[in-house]
Amino acid sequence: MTHLVESMERHGHLDLDPEVKTRVRLASAATLDRLLKPVRVAVVDRRKRQRRLSPGRNIPVRTFADRNRPPPGFLEIDLVAHCGDSRLRPATG
Repeated sequence: MTHLVESMERHGHLDLDPEVKTRVRLASAATLDRLLKPVRVAVVDRRKRQRRLSPGRNIPVRTFADRNRPPPGFLEIDLVAHCGDSRLRPATG
């Protein structure tokens, strides 16, 4: 915690009194966790409230349980690349 406090002070994000700085340095990790718990709970609650759109709501997904099954011979393929930044390139001989 000492490194974090020093870094935040150095970059101007935090300005502590010398007494408070000493108390933070002497406090145990468990004490700091206990003191910061209400702040963490507030931040986590705020994050949970943010609504994220899942692709399933925007893209119709067909499952095996669908009653209207496609006719025999129907084929549906999803292409997913798991290769990082590279792109699909035609094979040249």
